[in-house]
Amino acid sequence: MGESINYVVIEEEKSTLTAMRDCFEKLHDIQVDNMIAKIRIIHEAIRANREIISTAKSKLEERTISRAKFRVALLLNQYGVPSNLAGYQYLTEAITMMIEEPNASSILAKFVYPKLAEKHLVSPMNIERSIRRAIKTAWVNTAPATLEMLYGNAVNPKRGYPTNAEFIINVTQKLRADSPVG
Repeated sequence: MGESINYVVIEEEKSTLTAMRDCFEKLHDIQVDNMIAKIRIIHEAIRANREIISTAKSKLEERTISRAKFRVALLLNQYGVPSNLAGYQYLTEAITMMIEEPNASSILAKFVYPKLAEKHLVSPMNIERSIRRAIKTAWVNTAPATLEMLYGNAVNPKRGYPTNAEFIINVTQKLRADSPVG
């Protein structure tokens, strides 16, 4: 009888230990699930904050680009470049790119034209031709005194109008010189 009592006590202890183990496992599973849920919440909060920061950065960049494009547009209007020509838009974007990427002036045809062509789904030659037409139209329709005032001594009526690179670099330099430092 003593053995059977010990056997019953051992079985009860086993079942108690099993129940405790099951309880700890469930508690552990619950804690793990809670931790996973908390990690997911933190991950979502981080992702949301990144999106907010990214959106704020892109809005700031858009505002900066818009301000630069506005300044370019004002200057192109002073030069007499007609805004109804495709070359006007290409010039605006090319000059804005040149302001943002100072080293691009040396590789205008290899950097700026292809990038604009890709964006507008046309050939780089089309970009170059449209810009040249806009510059030529401005040169023909704007008073020589105005052009000399804006373009400086480089304006030579006998020579004609400047090359695309000369015009873009001149406008870019003028905008950089006029922009506030800092």
